[in-house]
Amino acid sequence: MGSLTPPDAPLWVLQTSTVQALSVLLEQEKLLATEDGLLRDWRGVAELSGLAGDNIVYQKISNCRDGHFAETFSAWKKLPGASTKDLSSVLEKIDRFDVWDDVAEKVAEDVQVATETAAKKGLDLKNLAVTDLARKRIETEDDALTYEDMDCLNRGQPLPNYDAFILY
Repeated sequence: MGSLTPPDAPLWVLQTSTVQALSVLLEQEKLLATEDGLLRDWRGVAELSGLAGDNIVYQKISNCRDGHFAETFSAWKKLPGASTKDLSSVLEKIDRFDVWDDVAEKVAEDVQVATETAAKKGLDLKNLAVTDLARKRIETEDDALTYEDMDCLNRGQPLPNYDAFILY
């Protein structure tokens, strides 16, 4: 891979701009497969991330009009253990070193920002990774909006309620 060692952080820490860059680079379907028969676009990412094994999830990704990779990423980041290191490994396996070279610095920045933000809140980023318990709650009822939300989901506690005041 590129000169930058892939950081190990939960996949969900990637900022929207990084995911959009990945989407642009992986959206166009490639006709030539790797030597191992893997597709070199979003389809290869879906397969290696384990999402292609669930036919319903894969059909949802295939039918998505807003971007196949973005939909793949949205499902992948909710899988327990999904990490930025996995993303780097998947890109390597589908022979897309060019993609990693283009986003590696941005991924490292996103991980740094997330680590610093978690530390300011007294949380360890590695403890905020999606667990099976958190995934079940996210899929059925709750959406994590903050780092504290992920911490509560992983500990099996209810999400905090937030008060909002809207001014026009």
